[in-house]
Amino acid sequence: MFYAAEAVLITKGLQYAKHTAVISNFNKEFVKAGVFPKEMSRLLEKAFRYRTQGDYGMVPVAEDEARAVFAGAEEFVAEIKAFLKKEGYL
Repeated sequence: MFYAAEAVLITKGLQYAKHTAVISNFNKEFVKAGVFPKEMSRLLEKAFRYRTQGDYGMVPVAEDEARAVFAGAEEFVAEIKAFLKKEGYL
């Protein structure tokens, strides 16, 4: 999801080194602008939160939650791909 969000930001000439900057600017440039629905923002933020939990050994993510985020990730990437294709990038 992170790389898909990065790809869509690049279409505006925007690149960021930190995950938080990618998420923040994806929200600013595409969600708040109405290009993508708010649910995509929620999914991206939740996936990042769970990734951080997994990477740093904080509270484990429940299997059902992980499966839900995975399903959401597939939808997120599909929407980004459709946008990139519509805009002539794919």
